[in-house]
Amino acid sequence: MTDGRSGSFVRRRRPAQALVTAAALVAAVLAIAVPVVADLPGTSTTGTSPHGAGPTGAGAEPPDRDPAEPSPSAVRTGGQDLMKLRPFAPSDTSLFSRTAFPGSGPMVPAVGPAPTEAHLARRLGSTLARRCPNRVARGLTLFLADPALRKTVPDPNLRAAASSLLCTYGEPAVTALRDGTFSRVGYGKLPADTSAEVGSSGEPEDAPYITVNKRYRYEDFRTLAAVVFHETLHQDEEVTNKEELINSALDALVQAQQYLSDPRPATSGTELTRWVNAQLLARINSGSGTRLGLFTMNRADPDYPGGAPRPFAAVFEPLGDDTPGNSVLRETLALIARAGAAPPPTAGFDDRTLDFLDAHQGLTADEVLRTAEILRLRTPAGAIGD
Repeated sequence: MTDGRSGSFVRRRRPAQALVTAAALVAAVLAIAVPVVADLPGTSTTGTSPHGAGPTGAGAEPPDRDPAEPSPSAVRTGGQDLMKLRPFAPSDTSLFSRTAFPGSGPMVPAVGPAPTEAHLARRLGSTLARRCPNRVARGLTLFLADPALRKTVPDPNLRAAASSLLCTYGEPAVTALRDGTFSRVGYGKLPADTSAEVGSSGEPEDAPYITVNKRYRYEDFRTLAAVVFHETLHQDEEVTNKEELINSALDALVQAQQYLSDPRPATSGTELTRWVNAQLLARINSGSGTRLGLFTMNRADPDYPGGAPRPFAAVFEPLGDDTPGNSVLRETLALIARAGAAPPPTAGFDDRTLDFLDAHQGLTADEVLRTAEILRLRTPAGAIGD
């Protein structure tokens, strides 16, 4: 891949001056990042926002929650019992892909203009302030002033996506994007049904690179974050459906965490959002009894839109062979592990990892129900207030 530069001489700013400028911007954004949370609807349990007439891109926030929407504070106790009543059907299929719901309307990517770095920094700061206030400065420094991340991820929207992985299960990806594991992350032309892929120059000494479909250059960075995380789990040319299942199971949890911090992107109606929503829908509806899982479901509902849903893993069958793991996978599994538990020390994309994921759901019952509310799913009477 080329970076589009010519061979002409380019004057370079001294690094010290660049860092001072970036540090000043970090300080300025920090001054507004926490207060701006008051302008957003709710906290980490925020309710949904209206689904607009057209896709909302990276440069525009969807409006605040419609007063007619259920309040997030209405998610009540007894979440474990309500989990037994899954799968929850969508009340608005237009929030999900046409593959999942063929009558849900055309899929249209987000449109520009692209937001400025200052705008992205403000939004990143407010997102992190709601999730982990003590790490807002770290996230803004990564986005604005970290030379390693800026080198690998020069595009501001993708760099904001990477920085927003802090305090999620996808945080180990940030290290991989800074330590030379990947040479570059950028946009490129890919098939319409491919959100991103990992490529290689073919030279052993060259690190792989991540290409994100250029159709999605204006998508909200909080939706792109799980896509970038997913690709960092692919670090060699051996990829099977089993590896894709594990990566997708993990990135769906990361997407849920993004929505729990700020749910507004979930109802933007953009093409990429509808793809990730469909995957997240399958993820939170899978699992027996009160827990999330991959291979089973509580019941097959004949009235479910589009036909009875299948367990999350079913779409990936046949799973194929095991493939080698890497540090991003092992560190992510360690974050998901329940207290006192540990993932396999040499975890790969294999059956042991699948069993581990099936046993460690990563989200509490209340978080699953809040995610269901954000996706406008039909939950049992009394779960979500009217």
